Amino acid sequence: MTLHKLSAGDGYLYYTREVASADELRSPDRKLGDYYTVTGHPPGIWGGRGAKNLGVQGDVTEEQMELLYGLGQHPLAGQMDPVSGEKIQAQLGQRYKRFDQFDGELAKKINTALGDFTRLKHREPTADERRVLRAKAGGEHFYKLHGRKPKNKEELSQFISRQTHKGSNAMAGYDMVFSPSKSISYLWGVSDRKVQEVIEKAHHEAIEDAMKYGGHSSKSDSIT
Repeated sequence: MTLHKLSAGDGYLYYTREVASADELRSPDRKLGDYYTVTGHPPGIWGGRGAKNLGVQGDVTEEQMELLYGLGQHPLAGQMDPVSGEKIQAQLGQRYKRFDQFDGELAKKINTALGDFTRLKHREPTADERRVLRAKAGGEHFYKLHGRKPKNKEELSQFISRQTHKGSNAMAGYDMVFSPSKSISYLWGVSDRKVQEVIEKAHHEAIEDAMKYGGHSSKSDSIT
C-alpha cells in the first residue's frame, strides 16, 4: 500500500482527471461515466467506517469528490435522506482552512508531469528523473513568461523555486492505493474466472479491513 496526502481545494482533480477516468487523460468532450467502456483502473468505491457514517456507497462520483474533498461538505449534500426524509445538510464540521498562497501554474505543470510519468511507467520517478521533469517543465514555463531560455542552471533553479513556493495547505484526507503482490497478480492472470473471483473477493476484503482504521474512500488498483 502507498499513502499520499490529499490536499483540500483542487487536490481531488487528479482523480477525476485520470483515476476516475480509467487512468486515461480525459478529453473535454468525454464524460466521466465513459470509464465503463474504456480500459484501465476501475472507478473508486466508497468503503470504511467513514463512508458508512455518511451513508454513501458504491462508485465515487465526481460531484461527491468535489463536495467532500474540494469543499469539505457532505458528499450527498442537498439530497433527501432516505431514513429521515429530510434534506441532507452540507456542513460536516469546521470549514477547510484557507491560506494565502501563490497560485503556481508551474507547480501544477510539474505535478502533472510527475503524475503522467507514474501512470505510464507504473512506478514513481527516481530523484534524477524528478529533477529532469521539473527542469523541463520549468524551462518551458520560463520561456513562456520571458520569451527566452534561462541563462544557466542557476537561473532556472531559482525561477522554479520562486514559482513553486507556497505556504501551508489544508489536508482533506489520505490517498491509499492498495496493490496485490506480483505473485497474486500472476495467479489472477493465469486462472479461470472462478478462481479470479475468489482472488478479487479476498483483495477487496483486505482493503476493507485496512480501511476500518479510518478514511472515507480509496482507489483500489486493478488486479492486472
